[in-house]
Amino acid sequence: MDKRHPLLPDAPTFKELGVNWVDGAFRGIGMPKFHACRFAQAHVRPVGALTDDPEMKELAAKSGSSWVNVGVEDMDALHEASASASTRAWRSRCGLAK
Repeated sequence: MDKRHPLLPDAPTFKELGVNWVDGAFRGIGMPKFHACRFAQAHVRPVGALTDDPEMKELAAKSGSSWVNVGVEDMDALHEASASASTRAWRSRCGLAK
């Protein structure tokens, strides 16, 4: 997170440790690309919608999680941005060239 989590107030963020990086754990439902047709996506979307349910958000927050529903159409961009950001952060931290 970009700020300390309320359940872990003594645990510093990456930024507080000098690493300009905010990241998280990815959870989801995967399928081979040839199965990722509209029919399959239509059956997976309702599961993703659970992340928007207020009760599920509250349960997640109590366990230290913060859920974000990323749709199928945005998944490739999310993975690319995350990989690029983490690579840049660790290369910078280790003094490596870009």
